[in-house]
Amino acid sequence: MLAKDSDDATTTTSASVMRTHSLGTSFAAHNSASCDCFPEASPFWYVAYTKPRQEAVAQAQLAQQNYRVYLPKLKTVKQPHDNHGVQFESLFPRYIFFQTSHAEQSIGPVRSTVGIANIVRFGDTPATMSHGSLLRIYRFEQHQHQSSAESLHPFQPGTRIRATSGPFMGLEGLVSRCSKDRVMVLMQLLGKETLVTFSAKDLNLYV
Repeated sequence: MLAKDSDDATTTTSASVMRTHSLGTSFAAHNSASCDCFPEASPFWYVAYTKPRQEAVAQAQLAQQNYRVYLPKLKTVKQPHDNHGVQFESLFPRYIFFQTSHAEQSIGPVRSTVGIANIVRFGDTPATMSHGSLLRIYRFEQHQHQSSAESLHPFQPGTRIRATSGPFMGLEGLVSRCSKDRVMVLMQLLGKETLVTFSAKDLNLYV
């Protein structure tokens, strides 16, 4: 459990730290490099908790103050009705990692940095992640970012879905195959299995 400090009290928050792109201004050259180029300026990284949807703002602001910054991101593909667009989302929403650039630099200004809510702490001690742990995340990130858009499509063969509109609304089925614009679904209709073609915008994953 990671505890984040606040003005009134220390709040305990869980950080499921393992879901990775941009190393901030200081490390921009390393983003396109191999995973073994992840820099080791320090054996550990501090963890900050950002304001909602402010990870990129916090990253830029910290980099401007000469902190080394790492914001892990996950490559995702929205449904085809959103133009099948590839996007990059924070791997750990609202968490960002940073290091000081020299021994004399204080982490105190981080808390008042635009986009930052708090520095994550264990009691009074700032929480840290080892360089080795972040290197493994970075390697995963680099590998995942090379995945094709098709392999990241939300409707993979065998996925259970539910129709959300049209004549089959409310019915469930299994994805048989999918393309950029269409999804073929195997459904039970009139007592037999039938292959039905849908637009992805008319389907939701069945949970």
